Amino acid sequence: MVVDHLHSRPEKSGNPVHVINVDIVDNAEEATVGAFAILDLCSRLSQCDDLDAEIDDVLGEFEANPNRKVNNLLHTICFY
Repeated sequence: MVVDHLHSRPEKSGNPVHVINVDIVDNAEEATVGAFAILDLCSRLSQCDDLDAEIDDVLGEFEANPNRKVNNLLHTICFY
């Protein structure tokens, strides 16, 4: 829905925005575990010196971690 919204509105600045979707099972336990995983991902992304150059590596490491129950991580770049 976020991507559809960004594509349906006119571009104003042309600035890129990274849209990341993480599929989390809809129950209390998975939501809690997922929240901590997303917090960790956000912390890692905020530490990047060049997000555009480093995001693929950060997302790859995030997905590859066997301790996380992350399914179907999707990433795209939109412009707004």
